Amino acid sequence: MESVQNQHAVNEDDIPRTSRYIWRIGNISKLNEDDHFSPIFSIGPDKWRLLAFRRGCKVNGYLSVYVVAIECKNSRNAKFNLAIVDQTYNHNTLRKDIEDQIFRFTEDESDWGFDDFIQLKELKDPRNGYTVNDVCIIECSISAHDSIEEVVTESIERDSAFVCAFCQTSKVSMKEVEKDEASGPNVVHVHQKCIELAPRVYYAGEIVMNLEKELARSSKLKCSCCGLKGAALGCFKRSCKNTYHAPFALGTSDCRWDDEEGHLMLCPSLSGMKFSHEKTKKGKKLAKDNSSAVQRSSMLKKEKVIAKKKKSRYSRTG
Repeated sequence: MESVQNQHAVNEDDIPRTSRYIWRIGNISKLNEDDHFSPIFSIGPDKWRLLAFRRGCKVNGYLSVYVVAIECKNSRNAKFNLAIVDQTYNHNTLRKDIEDQIFRFTEDESDWGFDDFIQLKELKDPRNGYTVNDVCIIECSISAHDSIEEVVTESIERDSAFVCAFCQTSKVSMKEVEKDEASGPNVVHVHQKCIELAPRVYYAGEIVMNLEKELARSSKLKCSCCGLKGAALGCFKRSCKNTYHAPFALGTSDCRWDDEEGHLMLCPSLSGMKFSHEKTKKGKKLAKDNSSAVQRSSMLKKEKVIAKKKKSRYSRTG
C-alpha cells in the first residue's frame, strides 16, 4: 500500500466528503478468523464496507478491524478513524486513527486498518461496556477526497516537507541520512528512532550501511498497529509475524522492551516470554511493560539505552 507522493496545487473545487457509519456485530463471541463483513455503505459515488475478524487464540488474541473500498478500479484517498463503543456509560469508547495520515485505496490494496484493534479479553470484559448481549458496536468515520493534490498539500503544510521513509509520517523531529554515493536531492529522510530500531541498519565508521536494503525489506511489512507498510521492527520471537513502526511499538500498550539491549521488543501477545539474558540470570526481574502513554522522561531514558547500540550521525532538518 503506497503513500501519496505528488505535490501539486490544491484544487479548490475538491471538497472532502465525510460520513459516519455504525456497525452492530452480533454473536461477537462466535467471531473466528474468517472474514466478517459489514453491509456496504456509500459516501458520494464511492462504496465502502468494514471488515472484522479474530486474530490469534481466544485467550490472548485480538479483534482486527479494517476499512475496505468496494469496486475500487481507480485509486481513492481518504482519512478514517475507527471506534469500538462503550455501550454502558460511554466513558471507555476506544478510538483509533492515524493522525493526519491519508490512505490511498486501490484495486490491489483496497483495505486499511488495525490488526491489533483491541485485545479480546478487553472486548469481553463487562466493565468496559464494549460487549452487551453478545453485541459490539463499531463506529467508522471516513473523509474522502477527490484529489491527491489536496491531500498532500494539507499534510505537508500541517507538518513538514519531509516524510520518514520508514513510518511514512512527519509527526516528530526529522533527521536526514546522506547516501554515501550521492548528495543534494538524493537524501533519505528518516526519524532518528525509526532508524535506531531498524534491525539490519548498522554503521561502518561514520557511514550508514544497509539502509536501502532495510527500506526495501520493510516496504513489504505492514505495521500491526496502523496497517501501513514500512514496519521494520519485529518481535524478538523469530516465529512471530507482528511488525511495527517504531513510534507505534513505543506507544503500544503491553509491548515489552529489553532493559539491557534497549532495541529488543516482545509484542503484546508474547510479552510473557523471556529475553535471552533473563533465561540465564537467576533472580533477574522482568522488564516492565511499556505504557501506552509514553512519558517524555521514560522516552529519554530509552534513547540513552538505544544509543549504546549505534552511533548517530544525523543532521537536524526540522
